[in-house]
Amino acid sequence: MESIHIAWVVIGFILVISVDLFACGFGYGTGKNKVPPSKIFVINLLGTIVIGAGLFSGYLLRPIIDPEITKWVSFGILFCFGIIKLTQWFVSRGEQNTENTKFTWRETFAIGIALSFDGFAVGFGATIASLGLPFIIAAIVLSLITDPLVFAVGQYIGGKVKERTTIDLSWLSGVILMIIAIVGLV
Repeated sequence: MESIHIAWVVIGFILVISVDLFACGFGYGTGKNKVPPSKIFVINLLGTIVIGAGLFSGYLLRPIIDPEITKWVSFGILFCFGIIKLTQWFVSRGEQNTENTKFTWRETFAIGIALSFDGFAVGFGATIASLGLPFIIAAIVLSLITDPLVFAVGQYIGGKVKERTTIDLSWLSGVILMIIAIVGLV
């Protein structure tokens, strides 16, 4: 029963950190900007390293903090980050930079780091509460596998729907984070 719970939490976690990656790929796809697989790999690797650091930091700090406090700290981090993500979505709706035609290495590193800060905070908040090593390992492995695919799929779909629609899924990560925060209190 515990492994089923961990599996669902890992899937939710990966969905949260992947929504931004999908939206980023989608944005580049709608701008007809092709990001080569080597640069997608670097974005994925940077993100996984930072996310892993967040997961392990929360896990290592958990034993020295009172369990009731960690539950509320986790809730606060996840819920606040959800609100921040929703606020960012409301502020930036319709503002996509589609003028770039070449995806540079500088841009690759900047995007990889920027997209992973959310994962660091979410990972820290999740593992400081109660999630252990099985969650951390599963989340890191699944992130390494799914993130390049998520970006590539976002880029492909973005290219296909260019000019037809302005789908922006960045609000979804905020909602999922708040749901995970509330479920963690129950």
